[in-house]
Amino acid sequence: PIDTTLPLARRAVSLEPTEVDHRINVGWLLVSANRLAEAKVEAQQALALADDDQDRGRAQELLAAVSMPRSAGPAPDAGPEQACEAGQGSACLVAGLVLRDGTNGTTDPVRAAQFFEKACGAGELDGCVALGLAIERGEGVAKDPKRSVEVLSRACDGGLPQGCSELGYLHLGRGTVQGRKQAAALLRRACEGGDAPACNALATLYETGLGVVKSLTQARSLYAQACAAGYQPACPKAPAPRK
Repeated sequence: PIDTTLPLARRAVSLEPTEVDHRINVGWLLVSANRLAEAKVEAQQALALADDDQDRGRAQELLAAVSMPRSAGPAPDAGPEQACEAGQGSACLVAGLVLRDGTNGTTDPVRAAQFFEKACGAGELDGCVALGLAIERGEGVAKDPKRSVEVLSRACDGGLPQGCSELGYLHLGRGTVQGRKQAAALLRRACEGGDAPACNALATLYETGLGVVKSLTQARSLYAQACAAGYQPACPKAPAPRK
């Protein structure tokens, strides 16, 4: 329900006001509630904050959805499912997440996977991650380890750090020597892209010597990097700052 989700989304914005994703999430929630003037403000702010083509494209997509004539798009009270059918990739992702997580009180993994497929096909890389994980777990779609790697690779190669990290966790879970090496390389890409949990996971690999040459110095450096980026679980293992 909008009166539950919107305050949480706005709280995320207040905590990280420069994070484009948070503002786009708020924007789509406002669109679903037909609060278009407010949604337009969020879209404009997201566009102003965007520093890469992917974020700019998502912000422009939201802005276009807000600005389009009502007769040319979904009905004024349309939710993300209708907006998805109108060709809005970000809305496909939102619709899938709502159905996957049961935000509206109903879970439907099959339809969720279908929306993730549409989102991914529309170039929404977060949708590719959600789809890849659904395929890997067999949630609403046939389990297919090979295809899950292909879909997650699309997100990783497209420049989404979370795509690389999720692909790394997948390889790590295979439990093979080669899988651990691949995981380390992918987690490094994700960490360099700003994914703090990936930095923490890579630190663990260096601490244990799985997939990499064991190095406590490198592990501590990565724990410190993850902690500095706001990932609190890494902080207890990060070296204390020098006085």
